[in-house]
Amino acid sequence: ISDFFAPTAGTYYVRVSSASSLPYSLVLTRSATFGLESGMAQDLSATGQVLGALGGSGLGGNGLIRVAVLNAGYSGQVVNQLNDDTYFNFTAASVTAADIDTLAELNHYDVVVIGDQASRSALTTVAPVLRQWVEAGGGVVGAGWISYAAGAETGTPIADINAILPVNSSSRTYTWYGALDVVNDSHPVTQGVVDQTVPYYTELPQGGVDMAGAQVLAYASGYAAVVVGEPAAGRSVYLGPVYTDSPGGFASGNLDRLLEQAVAW
Repeated sequence: ISDFFAPTAGTYYVRVSSASSLPYSLVLTRSATFGLESGMAQDLSATGQVLGALGGSGLGGNGLIRVAVLNAGYSGQVVNQLNDDTYFNFTAASVTAADIDTLAELNHYDVVVIGDQASRSALTTVAPVLRQWVEAGGGVVGAGWISYAAGAETGTPIADINAILPVNSSSRTYTWYGALDVVNDSHPVTQGVVDQTVPYYTELPQGGVDMAGAQVLAYASGYAAVVVGEPAAGRSVYLGPVYTDSPGGFASGNLDRLLEQAVAW
C-alpha cells in the first residue's frame, strides 16, 4: 500500500492474510516510501523521502550471495561457474530436491537456480515450497531447458514453477547458434552485456511473457530470451541460453557476465 492518506483522525489497522502459512515481515512508514530496488527510476514526489538499505548483496553478509543450484546431473558446471565468480561474491552449492523442500532449508540461500533438463521429478517435489519462498522475498533464476523440464513435453506443466517465472514455461521452442539481441542494457541483469551469437542452444518460451510488470531485456528469433519479473515480494529471471550442459565458452565473457548479473539481481 503506497501513498495512503488517512481521511480522518483515528486508529487504523493493517491486516495480513495468506491462503497458506508463509514467513512475512510488516513495516510501516510515515511520510516515506520504500526503495523498490527495481533498477528503474522511482517517483518520490508524494513523500519526498525513501526508506532503503545500504550494504552488500545477499543475506549471507560481507556481500556473499548464497546460491542453490538444483542439480539432476547436468548442472555441475553451473555450480563451478558461479563459484569461479568474476563480478560478484557467490557461494554456490549443488542441491537435490531433498535439500530444498522446506522453507527452513531454502532460507539458507538467497537465490535458487533451476533449469537442469533432467530435473522434472525434483521440480515437482520442490515447486510448492519454492513458490512460497520466492513470493515471500527469495530469488529464482530459470535457465534454458527449464521449460522442457517443467513444461508440457515432460508431463503436465508445473503450475507453481510457471507462477514464479516471468515467462510461460509450459511450451517452448529453441534456436541453435542464434543471435541474442539485447534491447535494454541499463537494467542490472544486462548492463554491459552486448549482442552476440549464443554458441549453443537458446530455449525460448512459445507462450511469451505472462507475469504482470515483467520486462524483456533481450530477444532471440523474435522471442523473449532474457526476462525479469517480481513475483510478489521476490525476484525472478528467465535466461534462455542453456547453461546446464553448454560448452566451456559460457563460463567466461559475455554470457558468464549475464549469468552472474542475473543471479546477483
